[in-house]
Amino acid sequence: MFLKLDLLLWSYVAGFLDGDGCITVQIVRRADYVLGFQLRFTIQFTQKLSRQSHLVWLKDLLDNVGYIRVKGRGLNKVCDYTIVDEVYVKALLENLLPFLRLKNKQASLCLQILGKYSSKMAPSEFVGLCSLVDQFALLNDSKKRKITAKTVSDYYSNRSSVLPKRGRKKNL
Repeated sequence: MFLKLDLLLWSYVAGFLDGDGCITVQIVRRADYVLGFQLRFTIQFTQKLSRQSHLVWLKDLLDNVGYIRVKGRGLNKVCDYTIVDEVYVKALLENLLPFLRLKNKQASLCLQILGKYSSKMAPSEFVGLCSLVDQFALLNDSKKRKITAKTVSDYYSNRSSVLPKRGRKKNL
């Protein structure tokens, strides 16, 4: 999947993620999903706009997966290199895990959640997985978080008569 990076490059990318990056797992509302929610897995690296070339180099190193976007205003502009594809997030974290120091717990828990996540989960299984996402959020000191395992559980309690036994995407 990724180019055959040597150990030195993997350790560099891990240090970059530890210092100027983040790993997140979010519960996201999705009306087009039978479960009503999905989990979004993200790896993000951030730099000042003047150092955008570092993110371009990193994106090229990682098979051009993901996207780079500029945000902010005036002198506060920054660039984010973001990867949200579950397959690549998983592969990247598996390769980086031995080298991560500050974000080792986040990477391990994210991989645990990714290993259990399926679009064909029963609602009760999904709520259990959302509880792990709640634990993950504590590792990241989340402040803007609105959707928790309780939100999902309450949603299912209020819709219990219309939920299927196994969740899966609706065919549109």
